[in-house]
Amino acid sequence: YTNHKPLTYGLKAKADKYSPREVRHLYYISQFTSDIRYVKGQDNQAADALSRLEMNIIRQSTINFDTLRGSQENDQKLQNLLSTKSS
Repeated sequence: YTNHKPLTYGLKAKADKYSPREVRHLYYISQFTSDIRYVKGQDNQAADALSRLEMNIIRQSTINFDTLRGSQENDQKLQNLLSTKSS
């Protein structure tokens, strides 16, 4: 079942109607099923759940190098490590 109505016509039409890329995609889909039926999106719970998976998004903020430098300069443990001579 699909909530993408144009897909229902894909396996029924002649291959010469589609681009080579579309033919490859339809061939791939046909390996799994030959019967694609349209179900309206709000009525198709499985397709809706699969196409709208919630994802945890990691947001990276930019580094303010001036703030980083200031933090390093004021970090006593780091300053002790930097001032200690290693052999």
